Amino acid sequence: MTRIQTIIVGTDGSETADRAVARAAELASEGGAVLHIVTAYKEPSVQQLEAQRASLPEEFRWSVSSNNEAQYVLKCAAALASRMGVKAETHFATGNPAKVILKKARDLGADLVVVGCKGIQRRIRGSVPNSVSQGADRDVLIVHTTSARSVLRFDIGRGRRAQERRSQAAGSLAGTR
Repeated sequence: MTRIQTIIVGTDGSETADRAVARAAELASEGGAVLHIVTAYKEPSVQQLEAQRASLPEEFRWSVSSNNEAQYVLKCAAALASRMGVKAETHFATGNPAKVILKKARDLGADLVVVGCKGIQRRIRGSVPNSVSQGADRDVLIVHTTSARSVLRFDIGRGRRAQERRSQAAGSLAGTR
C-alpha cells in the first residue's frame, strides 16, 4: 500500500467541518503527511463591499476585502491543526466548494481528500461530500462529523497528548454530573 504523503481537507468554518479538519490533521500527524486546508467563497458584489467598508471607521476601511471571511476560516482551521501538532498550508479560491477542493487536490497531487458528511445523510444531490466523492479521481475520506461519538472523539482526538486530553475531559464530565 502506498503511503499517504499529501492530504487535502475542505472546510467552511462550521463545527462539523472542524471535525473533518481534526481528522485530517490526525491522519497527517500519524503518517507524516503534509496537510492542506482549502475553503471556497462566493465573491461579494461591489455594493456589498462598499457597504461593509462604509460601516467601519475610515482608518479600517482598507482592511475589507472580498476574501476576509475565507482567510479567517483558514486561520481558525490552521490553528486547530497546529494545536494537534500539525503545520498546515492554507488555500482559498472563489467558486463551488467541491470543484475548488478537487482542483486543489489535482494541482497538489494529493493522495487523499477529506470532507465532512454534512448534507450527505439527506442524500442531497450537489452537497459537497456527494460532489467530491463523485468527482474525485483519488481516495476520499468522508468523516462522520454529526454524531455525539464523533463530537467527543474530535474534541479529544488521538495521538499526541490524547491521554492527557481524555483525562481532562473525563474530569470535566464527572464534574457536570
